Amino acid sequence: MDVELLKTVARQRLVAIQDELDFGDGRPVQVALPITSSSAKRLWNALVEVYDELGLATASADDEVFRSLVLPGRSGQSASSIRHVLEEVGVVASVYATPG
Repeated sequence: MDVELLKTVARQRLVAIQDELDFGDGRPVQVALPITSSSAKRLWNALVEVYDELGLATASADDEVFRSLVLPGRSGQSASSIRHVLEEVGVVASVYATPG
């Protein structure tokens, strides 16, 4: 059986048993509320604080590229997955200028 079909059926079953909230703001109940912030930003801020406390900012001469490579996670990540992590927390990825 097709995995996408199974996922679709599962989503339909979940929607059928979940209550819907009417926030009284005039929007139809079926319209999803926009996400205006992310708790991941709090995590990012905590990581930056620890990074600074460990002296890594000083040791790297406040190198933004180094920080954006160190903080998102494990070694061996691709540049696109690092950019994705940074985008999720609302951080603009820094890059080194290359001669071109």
